[in-house]
Amino acid sequence: MNILFMTTHLNTGGITSYVLTVSKGLIARGHKVSLVSSGGELLHAFEQAGVKVFVLDIRTKSELSFKLYRNLSRVNQIIRERNIDCVHPQTRITQVMARFVSQRAKVPVVTTCHGYFTPRWSRRLCPCWGNRVIAISNAVVEHLRDDFKVNVKKIALIHNGIDLAPFREKDGQLRHRMRQQYQLSDELVLGIIARLSDVKGQDILIEAVSEVIKEEKRVKLFLFGEGKFESHLKALVSRYQLNNFVSFYSVTRSVLEQLSVIDIFIMPSRKEGLGLSVMEAQAAGKPVIVSNVGGLKDLVEDGVTGLFCQPLDPVDLSEKIIQLIRDPRLRIDLGRQAERKAMTQYSETVMMDKTVALYSELITQQSK
Repeated sequence: MNILFMTTHLNTGGITSYVLTVSKGLIARGHKVSLVSSGGELLHAFEQAGVKVFVLDIRTKSELSFKLYRNLSRVNQIIRERNIDCVHPQTRITQVMARFVSQRAKVPVVTTCHGYFTPRWSRRLCPCWGNRVIAISNAVVEHLRDDFKVNVKKIALIHNGIDLAPFREKDGQLRHRMRQQYQLSDELVLGIIARLSDVKGQDILIEAVSEVIKEEKRVKLFLFGEGKFESHLKALVSRYQLNNFVSFYSVTRSVLEQLSVIDIFIMPSRKEGLGLSVMEAQAAGKPVIVSNVGGLKDLVEDGVTGLFCQPLDPVDLSEKIIQLIRDPRLRIDLGRQAERKAMTQYSETVMMDKTVALYSELITQQSK
């Protein structure tokens, strides 16, 4: 099969990680992968994986942007030249583009719904979900069904998978090296790896930490990520006088390095389609605290593979953090159970098997 992915950019994030994982899986199975995007910091990783990347100027948030429509003929040309069998857009902008090119090129379209969309009039008027839509969690299935009235027969539930190989290859000295690099002594590190956005709840976490340090002083909070919410979060840190306790860091390519310094991984999201970074934290054997929302409920069994906190409740979150700080045995048990779940349920192999089967089904239907 020849598959064409379309995504707005290739910067660090959940969608880029998903596309890279699926691309590698397809290539390993002998299929060919092409990709249209506006480029980004991880472009070279795709090229190294064997993906044929086409950089087009499609970086926009507007469905009416001229950028989309002036590039449609080029995408159609790519489909012809690469003998594309199926188009798989990842973002609203590329979903709209795929709808137009598929009509001319006569190729099926699979979309992936990575989270939650606001049901604006444009989405209702022009849904652009393709022939089939992949939902990455049960919560996203419900969102598509209830908020967009997508026929459930059109929805394929395929949980995200991650490359577990790096997590199986333990580096016993990594934690020690990284704690030295971050100039840590005996502090216990709370951490989150996510874009700096109100939806991820870093502000809730900062407020919770302001309560935690009233009882537990030997803690640090590391916020890994970039985003427009950064200035607001830094102002919040100053307001709570947490400058000695909270640090901001950019996301690096090696998630294992960042996870190695984190003792308790926390994701207090307001909404969450699934939670890729939570899956990675669990695969690394970290105890996790997550808000009881969306796809996070697919990942955590409360008290077994992590702890739930109530959404939008920094007091409840602070109590859960203090509970884990004071109970190292529980931290170890939650981390071990989370790692066991990840190693048995999060393999990208399962995701790839279902995704390839979906492509094959649509391509067969198109050829009839």
